[in-house]
Amino acid sequence: MKRTDLSTIMRTAWQMCRATGAAFAECLHKAWQVFKLKIKMRAGIVQFFYLKSSTGELRQAFGTLNDALCSETKGSDRKPNKHLVTYYDTLAEGWRSFRIFNLVKIV
Repeated sequence: MKRTDLSTIMRTAWQMCRATGAAFAECLHKAWQVFKLKIKMRAGIVQFFYLKSSTGELRQAFGTLNDALCSETKGSDRKPNKHLVTYYDTLAEGWRSFRIFNLVKIV
């Protein structure tokens, strides 16, 4: 782990804290979960659960960030949203995203 990784985790936690008004300890826990999820997704396919923003229902996802496992790659001029995690859904074969604070569990 690099020093910049710790900086990214803390920055993410403070952004979540400001955006949601939740306790900093809870936001820090979620930031660590998201960091670990992204590392696992760069290595392969990961099963995880999150709450859908629109309906609030629990969604099971199998996602990856590994370019070798994605059938299509997207390149766009859009600036990345700091409140979202974007991943390639291997079941739906498309790009999906969810809000960082809605992550429930990584299997």
